[in-house]
Amino acid sequence: MTLRIDAVSARSIALPFVSPYRNARISYDHLDYLWVEVSAGGMIGRGEATAMPGYHSESIVSMLETVRGHMGPVLVGRDLFAERELALTMEAAMPRNPYARSALDLALVDLRARLLNVPAATLMGGIARTEIPVAGIIRLDTPGRMAENALQCVRDGARGLQVKLSKSAADSLARVKAVRDAVGAEIPLAIDGNTSFTVKEALRVLDLVARFDIVLFEQPVPIHDIDGMARLVRHGSVPIFLDEGLLSAVDALRHVSAGAADGFAVKLNKTGVSETRKVLAIADAANLPCLPGGMLESGFGTFGGVHFASLFGEMFFPAELAGPMMMRDTITGLCPSRGQTLYSWMLPDGPGWGCGPYDLAPQRAPHSE
Repeated sequence: MTLRIDAVSARSIALPFVSPYRNARISYDHLDYLWVEVSAGGMIGRGEATAMPGYHSESIVSMLETVRGHMGPVLVGRDLFAERELALTMEAAMPRNPYARSALDLALVDLRARLLNVPAATLMGGIARTEIPVAGIIRLDTPGRMAENALQCVRDGARGLQVKLSKSAADSLARVKAVRDAVGAEIPLAIDGNTSFTVKEALRVLDLVARFDIVLFEQPVPIHDIDGMARLVRHGSVPIFLDEGLLSAVDALRHVSAGAADGFAVKLNKTGVSETRKVLAIADAANLPCLPGGMLESGFGTFGGVHFASLFGEMFFPAELAGPMMMRDTITGLCPSRGQTLYSWMLPDGPGWGCGPYDLAPQRAPHSE
């Protein structure tokens, strides 16, 4: 089947947090999102990427320019179903801009699935589950406030918690202890350093918090410190997961080769479908678990994460897809349906992302650019 891409467009929207968000690297009261739309055959597909300067190196301004001025134009006229060619063409047009490329890649998958009248997950690898358990994200704060936040997440149905930590082993111990004391022993806890620790301090954290039955420690040290990640893996007390350092299959291969990861936090909003396929293949070959993660997506962006998480018959930890629980979505009007609790999503039945049809002409949302 050959179908030529007619047009590519990009715009931005901004959504406020319900409460200011903070982790070890960033502090925000709102987030900007890139929305990309690709048209072919009288339909459009849409993809999203989160602008999070400080977590990654792309801003909303740079992503808009990348799509409008570089990646988008080289896609027009090309075969929509030539997936590998399109991925290579985008990377050649503007190398090392994975978030902008991811938004385009997601829009292409959505469009293909809509034209074929199948769920996007069918094209991504096949549906293994229809209800997605979601972890509560416990933003960085005082131990007491983090404990209160954690308890509310559990009351709302969160089946696991990711606890944000920062730099200091002593402060990390206080935060983890407060959360564990609040929620009890049965709730799985993950911790996330967001690259803020030295190797020495991260080793101290591992020694201090292992007694609280921690299921994984996500990206404790800076992304360039593969040797440091390997030292933490060799420590052996808590599985060490790669996150910020995972932008491509090359990153995955480097960490596997160095013994520098016990698993991957894979975020479709970051690596797109094409690159994610390669990351998952590397993880499967190395017998490493993958965690379907998220980038605090809008309600619309969460549809892609739900489709991705539906590929996992067994889940190492609940999916990190809590964006709509933390954002005040005043624009999109789109969100997956809840499952049995407020912290679960149901896979929609419709084609593409399953969030209904789009207008062929992109509409300018309030507060968008």
